[in-house]
Amino acid sequence: MIEFDRLHTSRHKILVIDDDPDVHVISRMTLKSLTFQRRGVDILSASSAREGLKVLRTVPNIAVVLLDVVMENDRSGLAACEQIRGQQGNTFVRILLRTGQPGAAPERDVIHKYDIDGYLSKGELTAARLYSAVRTSLKAYTELAVLEQRRLAFEAIDDSMLKLRPYQSMESMVEEITRITAEVLNSPEVVLYLRLTGEGEDGAEYSLCRASDLSEAESEMRVAGLRRRVAGFIRHCEPISLFEGARKPEIFDNGLLARFVLDHGLGDGWLFVRLGDRDHFSRHCLGLVARHAANCFYGSAAQRRIEGPSAMEALVGALSVAI
Repeated sequence: MIEFDRLHTSRHKILVIDDDPDVHVISRMTLKSLTFQRRGVDILSASSAREGLKVLRTVPNIAVVLLDVVMENDRSGLAACEQIRGQQGNTFVRILLRTGQPGAAPERDVIHKYDIDGYLSKGELTAARLYSAVRTSLKAYTELAVLEQRRLAFEAIDDSMLKLRPYQSMESMVEEITRITAEVLNSPEVVLYLRLTGEGEDGAEYSLCRASDLSEAESEMRVAGLRRRVAGFIRHCEPISLFEGARKPEIFDNGLLARFVLDHGLGDGWLFVRLGDRDHFSRHCLGLVARHAANCFYGSAAQRRIEGPSAMEALVGALSVAI
């Protein structure tokens, strides 16, 4: 169970499952100074496989389990492995088996049969080896969790953008695009600006500021000020070609700015997010949203130009009645 909003800020959680109190004491002494990515560790304890499984069900973001093999019975630790991966469906937590009776569960057999990350014999286990094994497992857990976080982000972007339809109003599209951007990038402020070219209804401007810490009046002032600064910034930038669709996000103000153009010269715009962490993943996500947005806006603008505003209003009205 992973809570992604705390994945990179909270301390790493390590769960020790063992029926020997001395093992818990030694584990705490060995691992209390462990840090990874500038974050320390919290050591959780369980004295039986049943208790350990309960902790795993109720406590999120447990990164590593140090699991004894022989507790309630000779194979309780191995049975716990199967429940963690099977019934609980937890494929992220890293499991290090520890046993004082290697003969009860031969290393080669266990590694082949169970999804574990290490097999540690208590008789041969030194403090240095335990420290190294846990830190390596923390790294593996973090990498897996980050990959899952990114997979879910891309999935959310695709799902949200595929739900947008050309017959929707531009206002509803702008609303949905800013919503998914704020959600995926966990940004406190997202601003979108769109300018359609042409005459009549097509020669319109749309903008929206989604900010958790601004009032409606402050949001309007924020959009106006940001538009002026972006206009000045763009004057010194290379123009975006139609083949690019959306330029790679650039550092701007205290965040990232992604500019885009609509095909066939139907308009242009930009998407701004306030972000503290402007890493490669954030840039890639914002660029993906901007490209999707450009395609959605183009489809709607092109259909409106072909069918005319009256036809679009009739279509929207008919769909509203049907729903």
